[in-house]
Amino acid sequence: MTSSAAGRTRRPLYARLLRLRYLHPGAVACFLLFEGTIALGALLALAELVDWPVVILLPVGVAVMVKINDLLAGATLPRFGRGRTAHVARGTAIVVDSPPVPPKDRVVGKAPAPTSSAAAGPEPDPEGAGSS
Repeated sequence: MTSSAAGRTRRPLYARLLRLRYLHPGAVACFLLFEGTIALGALLALAELVDWPVVILLPVGVAVMVKINDLLAGATLPRFGRGRTAHVARGTAIVVDSPPVPPKDRVVGKAPAPTSSAAAGPEPDPEGAGSS
């Protein structure tokens, strides 16, 4: 038994039956996709919201959608190599001149720090208009 064959036998039955190559659902996801849709179809049929053939058609429809998703996932992968590939630059980058960087001792957009005269308090009004 090869390592790839051993890895395939450990996959859930749902993933093996659909022959999923790019999607790797776990056991809980496979349970919800198969048994969960059967239970949902049965509940809908018992509530007389749908006819009884939906109990079989709902899991089949979900399986078809999962298989289509697997095929689309395979079609969007890079042609050469598997998994993540090195980042390849595509297109042309346009570099725009940036504005000059302000000096490090000056903060842009902030109020200036109080000076020694401003820290002493407000200046007295020379005409005395503020006092009554």
